Amino acid sequence: MKEKLPLLNSDNKLTRIIGYVVYGFLFLIVLGALLPSDDTTTKTALDKTETSEAKATDTEKVSNPEEEGWAVKVISDTGWSGSIMGDGNSRTVDGRRTKTFPVSGDPWMVSATFQKSGESGDLKVQILKDGEIKGESETSAAYGVVSVTS
Repeated sequence: MKEKLPLLNSDNKLTRIIGYVVYGFLFLIVLGALLPSDDTTTKTALDKTETSEAKATDTEKVSNPEEEGWAVKVISDTGWSGSIMGDGNSRTVDGRRTKTFPVSGDPWMVSATFQKSGESGDLKVQILKDGEIKGESETSAAYGVVSVTS
């Protein structure tokens, strides 16, 4: 492959160094174009509606899982997606902000793995049993992944 890149195949050392810089820069441009971006500056009418609804109800609950049994609580100020496994069943979920998901049955183990859908914001995942925190993990890394088992 080096033979097909004229700047790297040069006899002049300075030309080869410049070639490495130029080809490295081109590689980064292509890589940047292929990776997804978290564009928070462009808002559509739908996004504005979701934002106002999220402000009105900061914590969304699916049924009332925190009072009894097992539940997975996602606490976030950004978008996320993940999977929940318990009692031999697994499901994938996605959303924004804070939500709580009940885990059916009486599993001996509950596991949850979630990933942020962007670069900014925080993500914390808690596993609850009768409202008590049995395990939790959090991240603020760009596109960070959180995994917790209890």
